[in-house]
Amino acid sequence: MRVGGNRGRSACSRFFRFTLGKVNTRPGENERLESKFNLSYCGGDMSETPLGFLFFEVSRLYRARTDRAFEQGGLGITSGEARTLIYINQHPGLRQTALAEKMSVEPMTLVASLDRLEAQSLVKREPDPTDRRAKRVLLTPAAAPLIARITSIALAAREEILNGLSEDQIANFRTALDRMRVNLVAGRDADDA
Repeated sequence: MRVGGNRGRSACSRFFRFTLGKVNTRPGENERLESKFNLSYCGGDMSETPLGFLFFEVSRLYRARTDRAFEQGGLGITSGEARTLIYINQHPGLRQTALAEKMSVEPMTLVASLDRLEAQSLVKREPDPTDRRAKRVLLTPAAAPLIARITSIALAAREEILNGLSEDQIANFRTALDRMRVNLVAGRDADDA
């Protein structure tokens, strides 16, 4: 698909500005990125799906497949809640704020998820002994069998999703995603400073 002519470029630029408006960048960075975006996607050949679009689409489809697997498995929780349980299992006793940061979610998003999980007696929040205002998050014994089921169902879904990829391709993909996450977190932290 090619967006051509002044009208197409204008619409493409408006799309870019709308999208970029949600991202904080350094002074002058918006113009540089918009120029690169216009050259690559608005006036150029779009025979390949732009990488960013592909990330969003694959992420959405991956999450939908995982949600469906959890629903079919009768877990009674969403993939976001399952992710929360897995993170708590990997990092028991973290404060809520540290857990939210580790998961790259807003603290209020995590609180809502923890409220639902606590109502199901899967997690508990305790005052931190070093700061009573802070809450530490722990799994309850009732969560252990659910963690095992989450892991099993997620593994089956992941095998389906990664079908046709070699172990080397999966390892390289993981390395690339880890590097991208580091870059994005560093950029976010620099913007917050």
